[in-house]
Amino acid sequence: AVVSTQSTGNCMEAGVLGPVTGIVGSLQAAEAIKILASGESAYAGKLLLVSPWDGVMRAITLRRRQASCVVCGDNPSITAPIDYVKFCGTGKNKVYSNASQDNERVTCQQLHSESYKHLIDVRPAVEFGICALQNSKSVPFDDLIGEKIDVDPVIPKDTSETVYVLCRAGINSQIAVQHLKEKYPHHTFKDIIGGLMKWTADIDPSFPIY
Repeated sequence: AVVSTQSTGNCMEAGVLGPVTGIVGSLQAAEAIKILASGESAYAGKLLLVSPWDGVMRAITLRRRQASCVVCGDNPSITAPIDYVKFCGTGKNKVYSNASQDNERVTCQQLHSESYKHLIDVRPAVEFGICALQNSKSVPFDDLIGEKIDVDPVIPKDTSETVYVLCRAGINSQIAVQHLKEKYPHHTFKDIIGGLMKWTADIDPSFPIY
Protein backbone atom coordinates (compact mmCIF):
# COMPACT_ATOMS: atom_id res chain seq x y z
CA ALA A 1 0.00 0.00 0.00
CA VAL A 2 1.15 3.53 -0.69
CA VAL A 3 1.85 5.48 2.49
CA SER A 4 0.30 8.95 2.66
CA THR A 5 2.86 11.77 2.69
CA GLN A 6 0.81 13.36 5.48
CA SER A 7 1.70 10.52 7.83
CA THR A 8 5.44 10.34 7.17
CA GLY A 9 8.38 12.56 8.00
CA ASN A 10 10.64 14.21 5.45
CA CYS A 11 14.44 14.15 5.59
CA MET A 12 14.63 17.23 7.81
CA GLU A 13 12.26 15.62 10.34
CA ALA A 14 13.20 11.96 10.20
CA GLY A 15 16.90 12.49 9.57
CA VAL A 16 19.39 10.94 7.15
CA LEU A 17 22.24 8.72 8.32
CA GLY A 18 25.34 10.88 7.88
CA PRO A 19 27.67 8.20 6.45
CA VAL A 20 25.15 7.44 3.68
CA THR A 21 25.35 10.99 2.32
CA GLY A 22 29.14 10.79 2.57
CA ILE A 23 29.31 7.53 0.61
CA VAL A 24 26.99 8.70 -2.17
CA GLY A 25 28.57 12.15 -2.32
CA SER A 26 32.06 10.63 -2.70
CA LEU A 27 30.82 8.36 -5.50
CA GLN A 28 29.26 11.33 -7.27
CA ALA A 29 32.48 13.33 -6.98
CA ALA A 30 34.56 10.43 -8.32
CA GLU A 31 32.15 9.95 -11.22
CA ALA A 32 32.25 13.65 -12.10
CA ILE A 33 36.07 13.63 -12.16
CA LYS A 34 36.09 10.50 -14.32
CA ILE A 35 33.64 12.01 -16.83
CA LEU A 36 35.67 15.22 -17.04
CA ALA A 37 38.89 13.24 -17.54
CA SER A 38 37.73 10.53 -19.92
CA GLY A 39 34.20 11.37 -21.04
CA GLU A 40 33.01 7.99 -19.84
CA SER A 41 30.51 7.09 -17.14
CA ALA A 42 30.14 3.87 -15.21
CA TYR A 43 26.58 4.69 -14.20
CA ALA A 44 25.03 5.98 -17.40
CA GLY A 45 21.66 4.26 -17.83
CA LYS A 46 21.88 2.72 -14.39
CA LEU A 47 20.45 3.31 -10.91
CA LEU A 48 22.84 2.69 -8.04
CA LEU A 49 21.22 1.40 -4.82
CA VAL A 50 23.22 1.86 -1.62
CA SER A 51 22.20 0.02 1.56
CA PRO A 52 24.80 0.35 4.36
CA TRP A 53 22.33 -1.38 6.68
CA ASP A 54 22.72 -4.61 4.70
CA GLY A 55 26.23 -3.85 3.47
CA VAL A 56 25.02 -4.08 -0.13
CA MET A 57 25.53 -1.89 -3.20
CA ARG A 58 24.09 -2.81 -6.58
CA ALA A 59 23.43 -1.14 -9.89
CA ILE A 60 20.18 -1.67 -11.78
CA THR A 61 20.10 -1.17 -15.54
CA LEU A 62 17.32 1.20 -16.54
CA ARG A 63 15.26 0.62 -19.64
CA ARG A 64 16.17 2.65 -22.69
CA ARG A 65 14.33 5.73 -23.85
CA GLN A 66 10.74 5.01 -24.92
CA ALA A 67 9.34 6.84 -27.94
CA SER A 68 6.00 7.14 -26.13
CA CYS A 69 7.46 8.52 -22.89
CA VAL A 70 5.62 11.67 -21.72
CA VAL A 71 8.92 13.27 -20.68
CA CYS A 72 11.64 12.15 -23.09
CA GLY A 73 9.57 10.62 -25.93
CA ASP A 74 9.04 11.90 -29.44
CA ASN A 75 6.01 13.97 -28.42
CA PRO A 76 6.40 14.76 -24.72
CA SER A 77 3.46 16.20 -22.79
CA ILE A 78 5.59 17.19 -19.80
CA THR A 79 8.03 19.85 -20.90
CA ALA A 80 8.83 21.75 -17.70
CA PRO A 81 9.92 20.77 -14.17
CA ILE A 82 7.31 20.45 -11.44
CA ASP A 83 7.56 21.67 -7.85
CA TYR A 84 9.03 18.41 -6.56
CA VAL A 85 8.82 19.38 -2.88
CA LYS A 86 5.14 20.24 -3.24
CA PHE A 87 4.51 17.10 -5.31
CA CYS A 88 5.99 14.91 -2.56
CA GLY A 89 4.07 16.74 0.14
CA THR A 90 7.24 17.65 2.00
CA GLY A 91 9.13 20.78 2.88
CA LYS A 92 8.76 23.35 5.64
CA ASN A 93 5.08 23.97 4.85
CA LYS A 94 4.08 20.33 4.95
CA VAL A 95 0.73 19.74 6.63
CA TYR A 96 0.05 16.57 8.59
CA SER A 97 -3.35 14.99 8.95
CA ASN A 98 -5.17 11.67 9.24
CA ALA A 99 -4.97 11.42 13.04
CA SER A 100 -6.65 14.43 14.68
CA GLN A 101 -9.81 16.24 13.66
CA ASP A 102 -9.70 19.99 13.05
CA ASN A 103 -11.43 20.70 16.36
CA GLU A 104 -8.73 18.70 18.14
CA ARG A 105 -5.90 20.92 16.90
CA VAL A 106 -4.66 24.43 17.60
CA THR A 107 -2.00 26.57 15.97
CA CYS A 108 1.10 27.82 17.72
CA GLN A 109 -0.36 31.32 17.61
CA GLN A 110 -3.47 30.12 19.44
CA LEU A 111 -1.41 28.36 22.10
CA HIS A 112 0.80 31.42 22.51
CA SER A 113 -2.21 33.68 23.01
CA GLU A 114 -3.74 31.45 25.68
CA SER A 115 -2.76 31.10 29.33
CA TYR A 116 -2.42 27.36 29.09
CA LYS A 117 -2.05 25.36 32.28
CA HIS A 118 -1.42 21.90 30.94
CA LEU A 119 1.08 21.15 28.15
CA ILE A 120 2.40 17.64 27.56
CA ASP A 121 5.59 17.26 25.50
CA VAL A 122 5.81 13.75 23.98
CA ARG A 123 9.32 14.04 22.56
CA PRO A 124 12.01 11.69 23.90
CA ALA A 125 13.39 12.75 27.28
CA VAL A 126 16.77 13.61 25.78
CA GLU A 127 15.16 16.04 23.35
CA PHE A 128 13.04 17.55 26.11
CA GLY A 129 16.30 18.15 27.99
CA ILE A 130 17.68 20.15 25.07
CA CYS A 131 14.81 22.64 24.96
CA ALA A 132 11.22 22.86 26.11
CA LEU A 133 8.37 25.35 26.35
CA GLN A 134 7.59 26.93 29.67
CA ASN A 135 5.43 24.84 32.03
CA SER A 136 5.48 21.81 29.72
CA LYS A 137 5.69 18.31 31.17
CA SER A 138 7.70 15.48 29.61
CA VAL A 139 5.76 12.32 28.76
CA PRO A 140 7.82 10.44 26.13
CA PHE A 141 5.70 9.12 23.27
CA ASP A 142 6.95 5.53 23.43
CA ASP A 143 6.32 5.37 27.17
CA LEU A 144 2.86 6.86 26.73
CA ILE A 145 1.73 4.50 23.97
CA GLY A 146 3.37 1.51 25.63
CA GLU A 147 1.67 2.29 28.96
CA LYS A 148 5.09 2.41 30.62
CA ILE A 149 4.44 5.65 32.47
CA ASP A 150 1.75 6.91 34.83
CA VAL A 151 0.29 10.03 33.22
CA ASP A 152 -2.30 10.68 35.93
CA PRO A 153 -0.08 13.28 37.64
CA VAL A 154 -0.11 15.50 34.53
CA ILE A 155 -3.83 15.16 33.82
CA PRO A 156 -5.97 17.79 35.61
CA LYS A 157 -8.81 16.65 37.81
CA ASP A 158 -10.94 19.44 36.39
CA THR A 159 -12.24 18.02 33.10
CA SER A 160 -13.07 21.51 31.83
CA GLU A 161 -9.37 22.37 31.52
CA THR A 162 -7.85 21.64 28.11
CA VAL A 163 -4.68 19.57 27.92
CA TYR A 164 -2.39 20.47 25.02
CA VAL A 165 -0.03 17.93 23.48
CA LEU A 166 3.18 18.90 21.71
CA CYS A 167 5.95 17.15 19.79
CA ARG A 168 8.71 18.18 17.41
CA ALA A 169 6.82 18.31 14.10
CA GLY A 170 3.16 17.67 14.91
CA ILE A 171 2.99 13.97 14.07
CA ASN A 172 3.32 12.02 17.31
CA SER A 173 1.26 14.60 19.17
CA GLN A 174 -1.77 13.70 17.04
CA ILE A 175 -1.42 10.01 17.85
CA ALA A 176 -0.88 10.86 21.51
CA VAL A 177 -4.11 12.89 21.57
CA GLN A 178 -6.10 9.92 20.25
CA HIS A 179 -4.50 7.65 22.83
CA LEU A 180 -5.22 10.04 25.69
CA LYS A 181 -8.82 10.54 24.53
CA GLU A 182 -9.44 6.82 24.86
CA LYS A 183 -7.90 6.70 28.31
CA TYR A 184 -9.51 9.90 29.59
CA PRO A 185 -12.78 10.22 27.64
CA HIS A 186 -14.11 13.08 29.76
CA HIS A 187 -11.12 15.35 29.19
CA THR A 188 -10.31 17.60 26.24
CA PHE A 189 -6.98 17.09 24.46
CA LYS A 190 -5.60 19.14 21.59
CA ASP A 191 -2.36 18.84 19.67
CA ILE A 192 -0.22 21.71 18.41
CA ILE A 193 -0.07 21.93 14.61
CA GLY A 194 3.51 21.76 13.36
CA GLY A 195 4.97 21.22 16.82
CA LEU A 196 8.07 22.97 18.04
CA MET A 197 9.39 23.44 14.51
CA LYS A 198 6.36 25.61 13.77
CA TRP A 199 6.78 27.38 17.12
CA THR A 200 10.27 28.44 16.07
CA ALA A 201 9.06 29.57 12.65
CA ASP A 202 6.00 31.51 13.81
CA ILE A 203 6.52 32.51 17.44
CA ASP A 204 10.10 32.44 18.69
CA PRO A 205 12.95 32.31 16.13
CA SER A 206 15.44 31.94 18.98
CA PHE A 207 13.91 28.62 20.05
CA PRO A 208 16.43 25.88 19.11
CA ILE A 209 15.91 23.70 16.05
CA TYR A 210 17.89 20.47 16.23
